[in-house]
Amino acid sequence: MDGPRIAKWIVVVAVVVVAWKFGMPWVKAHTSPSTSTPAVATDNACIPAADRALDVWGSGIGRFANPPYDVNAWSGFRTDVESKITAAESVGVEGRAVFPIRPPDPLEGVFV
Repeated sequence: MDGPRIAKWIVVVAVVVVAWKFGMPWVKAHTSPSTSTPAVATDNACIPAADRALDVWGSGIGRFANPPYDVNAWSGFRTDVESKITAAESVGVEGRAVFPIRPPDPLEGVFV
């Protein structure tokens, strides 16, 4: 790369970093809803349960990012995640699931 092209890239990266560091917080501060009116229902019991399901998923999925895959470990991990998701779904408004979510199965179709 020649000098002017590198200088342009440096300027572009600097603008993006400044926009990210200063622009995003400013936009979030000016577009967030007012605290005087609640935006969600007062029963937020499903949020901690969904957070636990997310933690289980996020902490374990890295083991299955690259081959070779341990099918037995995947089965146990998937069962654990699905049980946490089911628990989160069962805690909803009037017994209904508020956020029915299922993570995608990255090994679906890999093993026949």
